[in-house]
Amino acid sequence: MIVYTNEENRIVAYGETTTIPYINRIEIGNFFDNKYDTYIKGYCCEPSYRISDTVDGQPVYELDEDGNKIIDGYSLYPFDDSRELQSIQRQYEEFLIMSADLIGGAYE
Repeated sequence: MIVYTNEENRIVAYGETTTIPYINRIEIGNFFDNKYDTYIKGYCCEPSYRISDTVDGQPVYELDEDGNKIIDGYSLYPFDDSRELQSIQRQYEEFLIMSADLIGGAYE
C-alpha cells in the first residue's frame, strides 16, 4: 500500500494516486489491509534515519552525498487514541458482516 503524509507525518491519503496535497509518498506494504479509511488516517508514518554513532548520548546520522539523512525505514504509530481507532475498525467490520448478511453473501 502507498500512503501519503503531510508535514506532520500524518497519513492524509492512500492508494496509487491522490489529489490531496501531501509531502511524502511512502510504500508501506500490507500493514493496513482490510482497514477502514478513518483507521488508516488516524496514523502517522514517520521516517527512521540510519545512525552511525552517538556523541554525548545524541545520535549522529549517516548522510548521503547531498548531505541528507539516509532513511532506514518508517515507523507507523497512531496519533489518534488507539482504543478509539480500534472501536471504529470493529464497527466497520460489524457493518460489513451485517451488509453481507443482508445481501446473502459472506464477508471474509
